[in-house]
Amino acid sequence: MFKIPKTKKEAVGFVGKALWLGSRLHLIAVALGVVGTIVVQLLFGFWDFRGGHQAIVREHYEETLAAHIEFQRQLERFNTVFEGASVQGYVSTDAPDQATSPIVNEIRHAASYSSAAQAYIRKINGVSRLLPGTEDELAEYVDAITALNRFYVAAETPEIGSVDGVIFYGEFRVALDRYIKTRDAYLEELAGEVGSYWRAVRNS
Repeated sequence: MFKIPKTKKEAVGFVGKALWLGSRLHLIAVALGVVGTIVVQLLFGFWDFRGGHQAIVREHYEETLAAHIEFQRQLERFNTVFEGASVQGYVSTDAPDQATSPIVNEIRHAASYSSAAQAYIRKINGVSRLLPGTEDELAEYVDAITALNRFYVAAETPEIGSVDGVIFYGEFRVALDRYIKTRDAYLEELAGEVGSYWRAVRNS
């Protein structure tokens, strides 16, 4: 309870306590002001950085989707190996090069499944470095892409209709099913990471 000083000594003590309390309150106010200023600056800086980072992520994501579409086209073209046609040395010329990224053109003009796959894997590795939450799905997907390579080497393709050919095609179907499963899982996770608020906070 506040007590009015009655003597000079009490008055001096009261003034001293008031000054001491005032200095402490001043220090607390200064500290709160500094912390508040830092927080405000960090928040504004964070959102600016987050916006820039998100734009970069979306650009890489769109390029990855374009590369994925072209890789799927190449995969369908290379499936002609199961019709007895060689795909070695084949280059796609049925699509224009306008308004496409270098990686899409590289996949489009790949002369072998291996070179198309390598270009595509470079692209998905690049976007996944920005989105580390996709690492597990990426590893499975890359393994599945790589595992398909042996089926697209024409020299190793057994005669169509033979017992070896049936076995070979059966093994291919198992590998292709794994590819489709891991592809869908990776693309789903990738899309989720691109649109994830908490991913943006975490990465920023």
